[in-house]
Amino acid sequence: MAWPKYKTPDEVFQLWKDGLMTKARIQGSYFDNLRLGRKRADFYLEVLELIKKEEENM
Repeated sequence: MAWPKYKTPDEVFQLWKDGLMTKARIQGSYFDNLRLGRKRADFYLEVLELIKKEEENM
Protein backbone atom coordinates (compact mmCIF):
# COMPACT_ATOMS: atom_id res chain seq x y z
CA MET A 1 0.00 0.00 0.00
CA ALA A 2 1.39 3.39 -0.97
CA TRP A 3 1.37 6.40 1.30
CA PRO A 4 -1.18 9.07 0.37
CA LYS A 5 0.10 11.85 -1.86
CA TYR A 6 -0.20 15.15 -0.06
CA LYS A 7 -0.94 18.25 -2.10
CA THR A 8 0.92 20.95 -0.15
CA PRO A 9 3.86 21.08 2.26
CA ASP A 10 1.58 22.93 4.70
CA GLU A 11 -0.72 19.89 4.80
CA VAL A 12 2.16 17.64 5.89
CA PHE A 13 3.44 20.30 8.32
CA GLN A 14 0.01 20.43 9.96
CA LEU A 15 0.02 16.62 10.33
CA TRP A 16 3.38 16.92 12.11
CA LYS A 17 2.05 19.70 14.38
CA ASP A 18 -0.99 17.57 15.23
CA GLY A 19 1.27 14.62 16.09
CA LEU A 20 -0.07 12.46 13.26
CA MET A 21 3.26 12.23 11.41
CA THR A 22 6.75 12.07 12.86
CA LYS A 23 9.73 14.11 11.78
CA ALA A 24 11.59 10.83 11.15
CA ARG A 25 8.85 9.74 8.72
CA ILE A 26 9.11 13.03 6.84
CA GLN A 27 12.92 12.78 6.76
CA GLY A 28 12.62 9.21 5.48
CA SER A 29 10.32 10.33 2.68
CA TYR A 30 12.75 13.11 1.81
CA PHE A 31 15.77 10.81 1.63
CA ASP A 32 13.88 8.10 -0.28
CA ASN A 33 12.76 10.61 -2.90
CA LEU A 34 16.22 12.17 -3.04
CA ARG A 35 17.85 8.76 -3.51
CA LEU A 36 15.43 7.94 -6.32
CA GLY A 37 16.00 11.31 -7.98
CA ARG A 38 12.38 12.40 -7.71
CA LYS A 39 11.24 16.02 -7.73
CA ARG A 40 9.11 15.16 -4.70
CA ALA A 41 12.26 15.50 -2.55
CA ASP A 42 11.88 19.29 -2.86
CA PHE A 43 8.37 18.99 -1.42
CA TYR A 44 9.60 17.18 1.70
CA LEU A 45 12.60 19.52 2.03
CA GLU A 46 10.16 22.42 2.22
CA VAL A 47 8.25 20.61 4.99
CA LEU A 48 11.49 20.01 6.90
CA GLU A 49 12.35 23.71 6.60
CA LEU A 50 8.93 24.60 8.06
CA ILE A 51 9.55 22.19 10.94
CA LYS A 52 12.99 23.67 11.57
CA LYS A 53 11.51 27.20 11.78
CA GLU A 54 8.82 25.96 14.16
CA GLU A 55 11.36 24.20 16.40
CA GLU A 56 13.52 27.34 16.54
CA ASN A 57 10.51 29.35 17.72
CA MET A 58 9.59 26.87 20.46
